Amino acid sequence: MKRGIEITAIPYICPAGFWTIGYGHFCDPKHPPITEAEAEAYLARDLQTALAATLRYCPVLATEPESRIATIVDFTFNLGAGRLQTSTL
Repeated sequence: MKRGIEITAIPYICPAGFWTIGYGHFCDPKHPPITEAEAEAYLARDLQTALAATLRYCPVLATEPESRIATIVDFTFNLGAGRLQTSTL
């Protein structure tokens, strides 16, 4: 999931216009700098949230291979559950 992604220890505005920190965790612009361990913890939580949303909107994926689920979770993590819900994937 992290291949090609760099950790950012201070808040920045992502290309979509949201304040983020770490590996793409939404945050307040005044969020204090974080460590790599904190970034990992945020990422783990965010991926759990994306997995839950993915399975809520695409319950048939629960029986699919892990690699297929991971691909859709990545989509959900990057674009949001709303985009998954309206997607034709």
